[in-house]
Amino acid sequence: VRATAQPNALINEETRKNLEFGKDFQAEAKQPFSDKIKALEEADSKGTLMDYEIVKLIVEIKTEAEVKALETWLEKIKDKTVREKSVNFFYFTSAKIAVKEQRLTEARKLADKVPQIEHRAVLYFDIADAKLKEPLTKFESLEILTEVYTTAEKAPDSVEKAQVLLGV
Repeated sequence: VRATAQPNALINEETRKNLEFGKDFQAEAKQPFSDKIKALEEADSKGTLMDYEIVKLIVEIKTEAEVKALETWLEKIKDKTVREKSVNFFYFTSAKIAVKEQRLTEARKLADKVPQIEHRAVLYFDIADAKLKEPLTKFESLEILTEVYTTAEKAPDSVEKAQVLLGV
């Protein structure tokens, strides 16, 4: 008892709160994704849903099922700037997952939804690279790179445009 009483007495209130927050955060991280979606639904029905809760889940997506479960929640983000950045990140991450799982047609559709040109170009490069590895789809890689070039040419002059053109 004495061995734990001394260290506990040395911890100030702020540190104690931080430790409790860390425990809560770890417990929440271990919850299944479906439970987290249910928590969103409950908060939405009560009118207490906050943008932060949706964004937190967007950062966690790792599978196609999670992408599908979370996509409808994007429109519920109230703050315009947060929504725009979240949409960009969501579709970028979703396309990366699709490329990793070799669902290249779906990856391309998801990449088309990414509003930031330089992020979309990165995805197109990934898709083209994946298609180059398969003999029957090498020509499709050239088509994708041509589309990246055409899209970049239409964009206003910027550092991002130069990076994309250099990448092509």
